[in-house]
Amino acid sequence: MFSSGLLVAFESARDLARALLHGGDEALREWESGVLLRLQSWRRVVDIFYNGRLFTLLKMGDHIRRTVPGKMVDWHFRKHMPRVFTGENVTHWYSLGLLTFMAQHALWHNDPDALRIA
Repeated sequence: MFSSGLLVAFESARDLARALLHGGDEALREWESGVLLRLQSWRRVVDIFYNGRLFTLLKMGDHIRRTVPGKMVDWHFRKHMPRVFTGENVTHWYSLGLLTFMAQHALWHNDPDALRIA
């Protein structure tokens, strides 16, 4: 499902090359911080996928999308959610925060364990 490991590896290699070209300890510290942020972000995304919360959100989205408020905000979720899973916005504070918030608070009392991937 996820090629996040490859994405982290490629982005980290690219950023390391840039840090080495610019030289200095500060550039390497920034590179390290970036790698750790990517790893932490992807860990959160993968957890939401496997713990059943993503599939519960998708199930709820199909229902909510048919309501007037759902129709009004659907574009917003369709903009941000896929960008997290493609890696484009996996470290973007708002997109990842929106996914995390929705996975915690928008399940409408549906048990995500029913859709958990073991």
